[in-house]
Amino acid sequence: MSLRRFDALLYATRRQRNDAAPLASPIRIGDRILTNDGMMGVVVCNLDTREFSDEHPEASWGYLGNRVVVMTEAGLIHFPSECMGNFRKAER
Repeated sequence: MSLRRFDALLYATRRQRNDAAPLASPIRIGDRILTNDGMMGVVVCNLDTREFSDEHPEASWGYLGNRVVVMTEAGLIHFPSECMGNFRKAER
């Protein structure tokens, strides 16, 4: 994902922070995430389903094992299983 596209998604998502929903549906590449501390991000890898974005291929990230990798305002963050309660999904 290009930085320009990420910035556009981030801007759109910031307006939807109050609309974030609990994590009830499956996580997909491109889903927007809101962490409990208010940081926004976009899912770039789902390690459980072995889905990877073009910019973040399995060869680079598959070793992490489980859950998701999210491009956030702070950079790439791996959220393992024990951290899944720390964020919510925003509107797609």
